[in-house]
Amino acid sequence: MRTPLARQRRMVESLLADPSALDDGPASCIETHFSWVILTWRYAFKLKKALDEPLLHHETPRDRRLACQSEVHLNRRLAANIYIGVIGLCGDADGGCHRRQDETVEADEYLVQMVRLDERRNLQWQIRHGRLDPADLDALADVLAAFYRRSPPEWLSPGEHWQRMRRQIGEQIEELARHSVQPRGLDLANLGSALQRLGGELQQLIEERVRTGHIREVHGDLRPEHVYFAGEPVVIDCLEFSRPLRLQDPLEEIAFLAMECERMGAAEAARRLRTRFVQTYDEGPPAGLWHFYAARRALLWAVLAIRHRHHSDAHGENDWYDRAGRYLALAEDHLNRLAAERNDR
Repeated sequence: MRTPLARQRRMVESLLADPSALDDGPASCIETHFSWVILTWRYAFKLKKALDEPLLHHETPRDRRLACQSEVHLNRRLAANIYIGVIGLCGDADGGCHRRQDETVEADEYLVQMVRLDERRNLQWQIRHGRLDPADLDALADVLAAFYRRSPPEWLSPGEHWQRMRRQIGEQIEELARHSVQPRGLDLANLGSALQRLGGELQQLIEERVRTGHIREVHGDLRPEHVYFAGEPVVIDCLEFSRPLRLQDPLEEIAFLAMECERMGAAEAARRLRTRFVQTYDEGPPAGLWHFYAARRALLWAVLAIRHRHHSDAHGENDWYDRAGRYLALAEDHLNRLAAERNDR
């Protein structure tokens, strides 16, 4: 039986009113579609909402306990000193809550406990404020390369992997067309056809990379807002709810991060990430593969932007349509840059 969201909300309000229940204070809260994040002086506590959505089944306290444990385990791969653990909460008779003292007793709710990070050390913040140190980008590329090397190869069917990519591109173009996402000067059908053609040219290479062990279990959501330069770079908030979605070519994950930097206007940061990663990870793929991966991820995030509009007000809906358009422009830009690079040879 699904836990009522109203009950969870009362627990959050109780923790905000009495942050001593979390052994710290004072407290503030950020609410997202999927969770509440309670911020105290030293820590961040994430309480997952009782939702039942595709790939996200958090209806019961047991579901959320397992999800919290998985989140901590997976995120310790790239942020070992940030993810402290999972704590349980028990409800009081008066409507409040307190930390569970007896670990053998089932809790009413579970929280992921993390060290609170300084926002100014965040890659997104540093790009926006012009504070990015190129040496930090080099260190990030080195940390990620080492992480991918530690991850064992995943053996997928090469043909199925490629066909899934091809099918997803077609489905995403159709979904965007249904919602009339058509930025000025961009032909959505032509973009889809060009991306499919490029993928077709690269099919043998992509299948060969699968056969030779290039698919690894990666972070899965490598965006600038998840990267922090706190001494050694750390990356938080991996895509913990679906292992199949974490199985990627590491080059695609880095291309996605670089594309996100480009979206924020940091083209030089994107170039540096690409150059350093290729050197450190000992990769030498053709430029076409990099641009294909970046354009395919931009297309995916245009679709995700449109889906997010369901959780926005009227003003926010327009913002998400604009965001989708910017992603599509980035996808087209990568295809145009590849064509220009080929013409210059």
